[in-house]
Amino acid sequence: MIVQEPPYDLIVLSSDAEMKSLLERLIERGQTGRSCTRPFRWRCLRDPRRDTVWREPHRPLVPFLEMDCSFLVVWDHQGSGREDRRPEDLEAVAARCLTDHGIPPERVLAVAFDPELEISWRPAWPRVKQIVAEERREEPPDDLTILAAAQRANPRLRIPDEFDAALARHPKELFEALVRLLRLRRSPPLYAKLGDGVSLRAVKREPALARIANAISNWLPPQPV
Repeated sequence: MIVQEPPYDLIVLSSDAEMKSLLERLIERGQTGRSCTRPFRWRCLRDPRRDTVWREPHRPLVPFLEMDCSFLVVWDHQGSGREDRRPEDLEAVAARCLTDHGIPPERVLAVAFDPELEISWRPAWPRVKQIVAEERREEPPDDLTILAAAQRANPRLRIPDEFDAALARHPKELFEALVRLLRLRRSPPLYAKLGDGVSLRAVKREPALARIANAISNWLPPQPV
């Protein structure tokens, strides 16, 4: 469960409020039902530096570094300031920063969503559209309409004409187009609803979320029946 006071089993440092809301719901759901993990105490923080959090993740985590818990640091690669480098290179920098401050390597995971968090929607896109459209009690727009809206709004990006390629390369822009078409805006509450409504099995097909789920399962495995 999410708690504000120690002890903690896990601390998550996220780069923005939308990411924080989504991960809170997904990780909480992993502790219920058939259980991917045992119940645990954890806390999710938002770093005001946003996607540059990889540079010095130890700074916002100073109050927690001497605690006996695991640490997950997450951010968008797009916007990191080093998009010219491989995401795994920045992940290594962030992880090494924490291990240099005394955290055992086996209790650290750094994950850059490449290109952005919204890549998580790709395996569950029809359900994502449905959840967003339900906010307006409307039918979701078709993919070609969403693609055209994203291309009009972002002409400099040269978003591909093939929808699957566009969703893979520019997931945030396509999601923003979906939200605008439904006269909504991206917000932490909307991401929380998506975290509640998407299939865990589906979104864990996205590599970054699969890595996160596997790490938490290893850190905090289910209790024997």
